[in-house]
Amino acid sequence: MARMDGRTVGIVGNQPKELAGCLDIDASAKAARFIRFCDAFSIPLVTFVDVPGYLPGREQEHGGIIRHGSKLLYAYAEATTPKIPIITRKAYGGAYVVMSSQHLRGDYNYAWPNAEV
Repeated sequence: MARMDGRTVGIVGNQPKELAGCLDIDASAKAARFIRFCDAFSIPLVTFVDVPGYLPGREQEHGGIIRHGSKLLYAYAEATTPKIPIITRKAYGGAYVVMSSQHLRGDYNYAWPNAEV
């Protein structure tokens, strides 16, 4: 949560220093809960996107990365609050689509000049 011009906004982002910024089961579930919380109280969402994809691996597959990743996808797709994604460095594949891309009706989509989509 943060304040922008006196209004509360929800900030979603991933850390490129942790797992190279990949989305895993825990990150997807946590972000989906936060997005639904913000949507319930009409809090706008700002998403900082720097994601190379989903974390590969047997543990992730057996843990249900598809199921948990779809929770994040549905949370963004169903959110009615304003959504502003900002691509800071890279946004690849399915993980980009899930992180509030223009395909999920982001209200304003921004990207740094050196961003890769």
